[in-house]
Amino acid sequence: MAQYLDVRTLNCSKQLALGCLLACYVLVCLASFLLSLDHSDHHLRFVPQALPKAIGWAMLFSVVPFVFMVARFSFGYFISFYFYTVIFGFVVLSWFTDFIYDHETARASAMVSFVAFMLPATLLSVPISRPTLSLSGFELLLNLLLVFCAATAVLGACYNFRFVGLGSIYEFRSTLKYPLPVGYSIGIASSSVLPFLFATFVSQGRRWRILLTLALLLAFYPITLTKMAFFSSIWLLWFALLLRFVGARATVILSLLVPLLIGVVLFAIFSEQARAYFELVNFRMVTTPASLLNVYNDFFARHGPTGFCQVSVLNKLLSCPDGPALPETLEKIYGIGYLNASLFATEGIASVGLLFAPAIAFLCGSVVSIGNSVSRGLPPRFVLLSSAVLSQYFLNVPLTTVLVTHGAALLFLLWYLTPREALCPGAESLQ
Repeated sequence: MAQYLDVRTLNCSKQLALGCLLACYVLVCLASFLLSLDHSDHHLRFVPQALPKAIGWAMLFSVVPFVFMVARFSFGYFISFYFYTVIFGFVVLSWFTDFIYDHETARASAMVSFVAFMLPATLLSVPISRPTLSLSGFELLLNLLLVFCAATAVLGACYNFRFVGLGSIYEFRSTLKYPLPVGYSIGIASSSVLPFLFATFVSQGRRWRILLTLALLLAFYPITLTKMAFFSSIWLLWFALLLRFVGARATVILSLLVPLLIGVVLFAIFSEQARAYFELVNFRMVTTPASLLNVYNDFFARHGPTGFCQVSVLNKLLSCPDGPALPETLEKIYGIGYLNASLFATEGIASVGLLFAPAIAFLCGSVVSIGNSVSRGLPPRFVLLSSAVLSQYFLNVPLTTVLVTHGAALLFLLWYLTPREALCPGAESLQ
């Protein structure tokens, strides 16, 4: 009985600590989004009269994340928390835009859509039978995946290999051309397979293979000239560091809280001197995905839904008419670059409109919950590490693109096949 009470006390302490982290996170996010205003490129400007209402709506929506205080960790928990940041940002930023559309309906649709996504993504996990893959068979699979990633890097380098600074990548990226299979292989290897290998080797304590995996990840930067390729290795090491000291749920929160807090503090103290960090981390990582919901709402307030025709992997299947890609159209009108957006903007607002967006979000959350089912029994730190890079793509591209182009569907399959005994024994499971 005493042991049971000790466990209950420990769990309550953990939940209280998570609650404090979540409260800090909400405040830091609010400060970060407010400091991101006066961005003419994104049609954002600070309006003092709107501040009380923005804070009021933000506090109303801030009740939602405390679900993460009591929910168990899962893949859906991870992705839902990151999506909360985007929707929270849109709720705040929508009060400071010069776009003219039905802002109240858009805010309500976004919040309902998030809840509709979060419920299946965090709560749904269906037990499924798994095939029995021997440890020797799993080792062979790991070796084949390493060979695939190395071969993809070499093949990609045959088509493009440039060492340029982050500030110059946009000058060359539009000139990059790969055969379709090579492009898909690059996306899958860098977004899903290499993080999966990294998580596996960390769990097994295989240091040389960890270094090889990180080197291969970094090798994709001169091939793709993307910021994500440049920072993927650092991002994985950041998660691995956090997991050495705190649990999976706290790691999810701290993975964003710490970088955003650093940006807020530096920008508040040093202003222009800290702008480079703030623009790269606070603005690009969370404000831009939130701001794009604002852009999509403005555009589709005057245009009909696309019926999923803007999603590249569905375009041919739906026999859609030919025309410029949606990012190209938005770039011509708004001048924000050729940016894609998350499922809430693409599969939701763009495809079906505000009214039916929550229904699509629920379906997307159900798809994400497949990751919960296939990862049952795997250590939380393994699931978190292997999906860390994908979390960024969820914020920036449609769900269909994440599943196919960036290999989330393959990662689900790898989780399904992974022998639980092949990872660090005694680790806390997801069951």
